[in-house]
Amino acid sequence: MTDDTIARSTVMPSATPSDADIAEWQALPRDEQLRRMRLALSHAEVNAVSTLTMEQIRELGRAKAATRRG
Repeated sequence: MTDDTIARSTVMPSATPSDADIAEWQALPRDEQLRRMRLALSHAEVNAVSTLTMEQIRELGRAKAATRRG
């Protein structure tokens, strides 16, 4: 992937990526994946404390993804 292609790429970490998102993410160099992951995790809403377990969060994400698919 060229620097220009990386700059045009808009893919970010996602709990429910499409097949195209997965392919685009995997094409990014590791350092760019890490940069984007750190950026995504640095947002205030990500740093909030939750009473939910990781499994509950995963289930909510799966349910949300299922509604998007129709």
